[in-house]
Amino acid sequence: MKFRKSIFFMTLLAASSLSATQDTSKVATATTNSSSLNPSLYGQAVTFTAVVSPQPPNGEKVSFIQGSTTLGTATLSGGTATLTVSNLAEGTDNVYANYGGDSTLQSSSSTRVSQVVTAASTTTSLTPSQGPVNVGQAATFTATVTPQYSGTPAGNVAFYSGSTKLGKVKTSGGMASKRINRPLASSSAKIIPLAVGGGSS
Repeated sequence: MKFRKSIFFMTLLAASSLSATQDTSKVATATTNSSSLNPSLYGQAVTFTAVVSPQPPNGEKVSFIQGSTTLGTATLSGGTATLTVSNLAEGTDNVYANYGGDSTLQSSSSTRVSQVVTAASTTTSLTPSQGPVNVGQAATFTATVTPQYSGTPAGNVAFYSGSTKLGKVKTSGGMASKRINRPLASSSAKIIPLAVGGGSS
């Protein structure tokens, strides 16, 4: 009888430990994540859509995470939450969605979406500090590099007169200025800026 009582006691202890480690009162959830545009260009808006099932109450939140950085949070409506971002780094960005759960639903995370971001194009405009610039007159020229979508281009701008390179200046805030001290050979000479390192011009 002592042997049988010991087995019964051990069975009760195991059942008690199991119930303590599992929260059977919460329902398991599953979260998916998808991208509206993959691959995308740098600065281009991309919308991530998370779907949580079973459907949580409206108003609860989903976080969209890249590595250890939270890109933002979005509010669930009908089990769906969306977040639009335009500041993803060039390269491959692994983004997942996380639902934090509540008093009745367990938390869950989606698999990672490998968002591929490639370089966008730029356009470069050039303006003199005064105009028109006469033959033999020194002048400062400012190049403004504008991205295709958003962001601030970085890198260098090279200034040319015809095929002659006059100098290279690092951009600041997407702009670069160069004072041309040597006289322009003719009134038809052009200073052509070329953006380097921040996209194609």
